Formats: sequence, structure tokens, C-alpha cells
Amino acid sequence: MQAKVCGNALVVSQDGRWIVAGEYRGRGKVTVWNAATRDKVLEITDHARAVVGVDISSDCTKIASADKINVRIYSTTSGIRLLPPLPHDHVVGVKFSPDGSRLATASLGRFNQLQLFVAARRKITCFDVSNSSCSTWSIHETHSAASIASNGRFIACSAGPSVSLWDCVSHKQIGSIITDTTNIRCIALSPSGGYLACGFRDGKVRVHNLRDVLSHKYFDHGLPLVQASDEALKSWTQDNPTNTEVLLSEEITSASSPRNYALANHALVRAHLKRVALAVEDAKESLQVQPSPIGYIAMAVALLGQGDRESALCAFDLAFLDCEPHDNGYLLLLKSILVFESGNQEEAMKRVEHLARRAHDDNDDEGIYLYAQARASHDTDMHVHGAMHMKQGNYGCAIPLIERAKKLAPKDKQCPPLETISLIFGWSFNGLDTVAQRRLCDTLYAEGRTAEAVEILLNIIRTLDGKIQGSKATVDWNDDFSRKCATTLEHAGDEAFRSVKHDDALTQYSTVLTLFRLFITQSRAQAAKGLWEDALQYANDAVKVDRSYPLGYEAKHVALHGTKRYDEAIDAFESMLDVIEHSHDPEIRPEATAAVDSILRRILEGHPLVVINIATGCLCDGAERIRIFKDGQTFKELVSSMTRELDYERIQRVVASFCGYVMFSHAWQGNEPLYQDVEEAKSVWNLPDTPLNEKLRNFCKEVRRLGHNWAWSVTCCIDKTTSSILNQSLTSMYKWYADSAATLVFLAGVAHPSKLGDLTRSFWMTRAWTLQELLAPKVMFFYDSEWKPYLGDTGTNHKESSDVMQELADAIKIPRGTIVTFSPDDLGVREKLRLASTRNATVKEDVAYSLIGIFKSDIRPHYGEGADALDISWRRSWPALARSRCLRGRESHRHTIVVSQLPFLFTAKLLTTLRHSKGKE
Repeated sequence: MQAKVCGNALVVSQDGRWIVAGEYRGRGKVTVWNAATRDKVLEITDHARAVVGVDISSDCTKIASADKINVRIYSTTSGIRLLPPLPHDHVVGVKFSPDGSRLATASLGRFNQLQLFVAARRKITCFDVSNSSCSTWSIHETHSAASIASNGRFIACSAGPSVSLWDCVSHKQIGSIITDTTNIRCIALSPSGGYLACGFRDGKVRVHNLRDVLSHKYFDHGLPLVQASDEALKSWTQDNPTNTEVLLSEEITSASSPRNYALANHALVRAHLKRVALAVEDAKESLQVQPSPIGYIAMAVALLGQGDRESALCAFDLAFLDCEPHDNGYLLLLKSILVFESGNQEEAMKRVEHLARRAHDDNDDEGIYLYAQARASHDTDMHVHGAMHMKQGNYGCAIPLIERAKKLAPKDKQCPPLETISLIFGWSFNGLDTVAQRRLCDTLYAEGRTAEAVEILLNIIRTLDGKIQGSKATVDWNDDFSRKCATTLEHAGDEAFRSVKHDDALTQYSTVLTLFRLFITQSRAQAAKGLWEDALQYANDAVKVDRSYPLGYEAKHVALHGTKRYDEAIDAFESMLDVIEHSHDPEIRPEATAAVDSILRRILEGHPLVVINIATGCLCDGAERIRIFKDGQTFKELVSSMTRELDYERIQRVVASFCGYVMFSHAWQGNEPLYQDVEEAKSVWNLPDTPLNEKLRNFCKEVRRLGHNWAWSVTCCIDKTTSSILNQSLTSMYKWYADSAATLVFLAGVAHPSKLGDLTRSFWMTRAWTLQELLAPKVMFFYDSEWKPYLGDTGTNHKESSDVMQELADAIKIPRGTIVTFSPDDLGVREKLRLASTRNATVKEDVAYSLIGIFKSDIRPHYGEGADALDISWRRSWPALARSRCLRGRESHRHTIVVSQLPFLFTAKLLTTLRHSKGKE
């Protein structure tokens, strides 16, 4: 056929009936010819501009034509426009999706003001014919005309010398860009999408293998015949038909996958749900949208569900008309299964045997594997996995056949053709050999051959993969059958022993011992997965089988520990110790309690004498903290876990975490709550509602929020009526701050929101005791008057805050790093006294006593010495100072000058400061 056409686009319909051309001279037009008669049958002239692209839908009923400003859809036979023009600037090509429900265009678009961050100007626009909507996405190249091709799952778009690939549903770029040396004129995809052909102006064609670029899901080799979204497919393969039906319904309305496939899938799922009338309607609609093998198969399954065997087989036969040649063998296998489902089992098995022989003659291992599985597998009620041979009770034939199939199985243990069979017919191939062996076990047990049944049971457990072994059905069956066999064998052994048949008794008891080991193994396996109740059940079974063997009690102890039933776990451990009392097992160490107690007491020796229990608000001494720890779950869990060897590092870590305390640093504001006040109220939470009591409670609340158990405040955690306690507390206070889990500083005079400099100007920075409270702790948090973090810093440690530490360094004029990691050896005597000279105290002696920790002094406070306290303290501490690192390395005569003169010089200065500030206090 020859025709004179000034054409810019040309397409032939899939059925070969129609040829459509688009013309670009003058007002563009679309011309349709009958390919058989060579007659022009239509001429469509309502394009205002040159026609640059045409395509015909897969069902040959619609024509899409594009000029440079819009796309139009016409009826192939009548030429009637089916939709209003779909506006789209600078179109250069148009393409229908395989099912005809969507079409895509390529364009040379202008800059889109809504896509400010998109560099490329070219784009692809996808129109949804069902609702006249469209979506646009930019492509990779900016200066050349684009050309597109699609396989329904992805689009290939060429521009210039390169090709980009795009997901049809998400419109996201997939894979890497394919680049050639010269500009690409046109492109085409193979039906499977596996190969991309690129045509060039010089007439050459280059083919690219896209399997090297894209994921396997974009090709037909995903699942044979079935196409569905990842979400729907996941739900379907997980045997959740109700949810799958909902997801597929959404796919049908949203066209997120080809509509004919979504309808066919919907029909199959509804057939499994016994909604066969609706399934038939879905299958009919799928075939109306576009005939496909899966559409005919869905119709066959739905008709079989209605009991119409003959119509089902006829419908299935039509699938062969629309399939690819390489799918014929697979469709024959599917038809054999349909025949089996229709009730003609003998004929079906003959068909499969014939297919298997043909596959063997062709050396087709995959085919042999498929046919062997098909002969072995069937699911009659959606729950029990059977087999064609197994249904007839012929386990001896079924098991070898399955074993042979397993040897031919794909190495990755996945076989897409089998997955498709599972989706279409509801058959399951997981653990098929296990089902056969279970049936054989049941048969042997019923015949009184329990020992043989146990051997097969053990083989099942040894050969199962983890996924199947961990399934509920497998666990339940193994559990029930093992217990049943153990009871039967024990009774048989007892009976043989009473009958003086010692050899028989020994055989029975030996098999029982094998089951005991099985129970222990199962208990440990369940424990490793955190299934503690199941682990406990197996451990109890092991104890019942043999109460004289310690491993049963050990397994029980581990399971009880996992369920946090620590008292029972300790009892089980003690039972184990009773059993092995004469075994002298060197790995058993019952000293766990003593080890924990020793470490607990050693840690508390360096902690404050009294702290606040955050949970109760009560004051607790060391003995009370020990009691609380030993009564708690933490202690029981720790002791319960130390049955074989002591882990001293873990004990130290757990005990230290439990005992960690938080110190309170603040400036006294008047009648703060005292030790006697909290004792009388029984709890800080019961103190009267006053601002200062509320300050203490807010501190405790913050400690609780930080996750600690204990809090300390100088106001209420020291019984100041007892001089020995007071003196010990004052001399230990620096160490308590240094060893604390954290120190919280409350800045009462700093308003919220706080700003840089507020800390420097705060009253807290002028107090004598707060100097060591600033330097000693490793972790600190500063709060304003509303208990909000200073400067809004919500970090985990304000000593790691550069802003806070720099402000403090500028204020007290020592390096920031010294504040962060302070040690008494870091500063000399003069520097320490300089810092002290800037601080005030309400009680004059505290100017001296607040320096005890900073100077590492061992002096004892003696209140009543007044302003002379510093001088007297220095004289008492002279021997220690003479040995200090601050004074070493100097000439001996300078030692005398420095040590003898400093106390008096700084005492005078401090007294002057105290007198000057007396009126303020």
C-alpha cells in the first residue's frame, strides 16, 4: 500500500486492522486506513496545529493524537471525539498504556513556576483516560526532543544521547541513566521490558539489557501471569484475602496497576472468599477491558466455584489464545491443577506425569521441579497441606517425590511459578515434605510403632528451616506429638520392666531420653527467640520426663528469669543445685547474692549518708537503700542471671546505676525545709504548700524526669542537730558532688526566658558553698526561676555547653576546660583563694569550710571561730599544704614565705569583703 502523506507519526493497531498517520502540514489531521482493504476510512481534521504523535489502544477501539498544545482521544471506527481536548504544552509524542486505561505524552515544556527546584525543563505527562486527570514530572535532559516507550510497569524516555527510566505508578526515576555517544532518534521496549532498542539517525540500532539496570520486579519474571502492586501482592501471599480484596478494590478505582489485571486478581481473591458471583462479574469486566490469560483463568476458577466444571475448563482453554508461546507449558500445568480441583484426580495426575516426562526429556530441571511439586501438593480446606498422593494415603510415594523436588529447587528457595499457583488455587508449598512426614508419624503411632515415629519426628526437626520450624502449626504439632510419644514410651517402658523384659524397657527409656534432649533443645531455641512461655513449657516437659537431670531445671530457671518471675527462677535454680549437689560442677557459683551485697555496700560507702527516695519522698539512709534494692526486681534479676559465673563488671554497672543520686545546688532563701520537717511529714510530697517546699519538690520532680532514684539537698538531708553527722557531711560534700550522677542548679533570681549573662549576675554566683558545687560535678544542669533550662539549652550536660561554660570562665577568670574537668590539683593556692575571696557566706566560718574539698584538706569544722576560721584552718592544714603539688618545685625558703604569709593576707581580704557585704545579707 502506498499513500502520499506528509506524516510526522505513524502507528499500526495490535490486531493489524488499522493504520493511523498524523500529518504536520497546515492544520494537522489524523488519517485512518483499513490495512486489509487499503481504503482510507477516516480523516479527522479538528486539530488546529500539526499532529506530532499518534497511538492506538491495545483493544484497538481508541486513537490518541497530539499536536503541540493538546491531546485528543477518538473512536477508531467512528472518529467521534471521546473526551474534551486534554491541554498540554509542547507535546512531541503520545503512548497508550498496555491496558488502554492511561496514556503518556512527552513534551518540550517551559519552565514551571511551581517546580522551583527542578533543573530540567522537559517533562512527561500521564493522562488518566477514566477521569480526564493528568500528572506531570520532569525528565533528565533539557535541550532535545523526547521519545518514549513503555511496558506498563515503567517508561523509557530518550532525550539527546541518553535514556532515563521512570516508574509508571510513582513517576519516580528508576535505575541509572543510559548514555550513548550520539543523539537517539527513537526507542522501543521488548514485550517483557527486558531489552531497550535505541535507533539513531544513521540507521543503526543499539540494544541494551535493562536487567542490568532495573530491579527484577519491573519484568515479567516477577510472577508469571500475575501483576499487582507490592502492597496487594504482599497481603495476598501472606494469605490475608480480606485485606487483599480491599487493596485490589482500591487499585481498580485508582488505576495504580493495569485495570484488567487488578480485576482478574480481584476475581481470584473473591473466589477464594466464596463470593463466586461477584468473582464472575470481575472476571467478565477484566476480559472486556482487555483479554489476558489471567483474566480467563480467573473466570475458570470463578465458574468452578459455582460448580460449572465444563464451562470452567472451556474458559481456561481461551487463555492459550492470548499467551506467549513460552507460557504454554506453564498453562498446561495450571490446567492440570484445575482438572484436579474439579474432581478428576486420576486424570490430573496423568497429565502432570506426562508433563514431567517431557521436561525430563528436555533436561528442564525447573519444569521437573514444578511438576513434582504439583503432583505432591494440594490444599483441600485452606489450612491442611496435602498432596495428590497424600490425599490417597500414599505417603510412601509422596515423600520420595517431594525429596526429589527439593533437590531441584531454586537455590534462593523462591520459585515464582509456584507462587502464582499458590495465588490462583490457594495451594501451599511451604514445608510440604514436613506435612507428609507428619502424616506418616501419625500412621506409625496409630500402629503402635512409636519408636519409629520418634525417629521421623527428630528428622523433621533436624531438617526444617527456621521459618517453618517457628510457625505456630509446626510448634503445636511437634509439641503435642512429642508429649504423646513420651507418655506412651514411659508407660511401655514401665510395663516392660514389670514384666522383666529389661531389654525392651531399656529401648523404651532410651527413646524417652532422646525426647528429653529434644525438649531441652526446644526450650533453649524458644528462649533464644524471647518466647519465654513456650520455653517454660518445654522445660517443664523435660523436668517431667527426668526429674533427676539438672539441665531440665536449668532450662526452667532461664525461662522463668525471662518471664521476670524471679522468685520462681531462684527456686528452680536451687532445685538444680540440689540435684547436682554431689556433681561438684565447677561452673555453678551460688555466691551471686554475696557478691552483689559486697559491691552494693562498697558503693554506698562513698555516697551521701541520707538521700530522698524519689518514689516515696522519704529520707533513706544506706541500710534502707540496701533493703529497697534487695526487695526489688533489679536485685532478683541480677542474682537470677548469675547462676554459672559471676559477672563483676555487670554487677558494678547495675548497682551503680540503681544507686546513682542527684545533688541540689541553690542559694538559701530563708526557712528552707529541714531534716526534721521532712521526718515529721514522712515525705517531701507531704510538706506544707510553701514556695520553698515547692522548690524542693520541683527539684525532686526534675530528678524523677531525668530517670534517677535518689536526690540530695543540703537543706533536708543533713541532721544538723548531730555534730558528728554535720562534720562528716561538710568534709565529704565535695566528693558527693564529684561522684553524683548530676547536679541541678536552681537560679531563683533569673527570670524566664533567661539570656546570656544572667548566670554571671545571679545571687548563686556570690555564695561560698556554690564554688565547690560549680567545680566538683561532672554533669550539671542550670535552671531559671521557672525550672526551665538556662538559655533554653536542653542538652544532656551543661558542662558540655560552650555558651554556658564560656560565660562561667569569663566570670571567674579560669580556663573553661578547668571548670569542665576540675581537680583540686588543677589550681594553685593563690588562685583558689582568689576564687574564695569573691564569695560570701551567711555563717562566717563557711568561708573557710567551703574550701575543704577544693584544698583536699582533712580539717574538721569548729563553728564559733568566726572570721578567724580561715586563718585557723590554714594553720591546722599547714603540713598537708607543704606537701601539696601547688608548692612543690620551688626553693625551700620560698616555701616558708608563701605558706606563712598567705593565710593572713587572704584572711584580711576576705574579712573586708564579708564586712562590706554584711548589710546586704
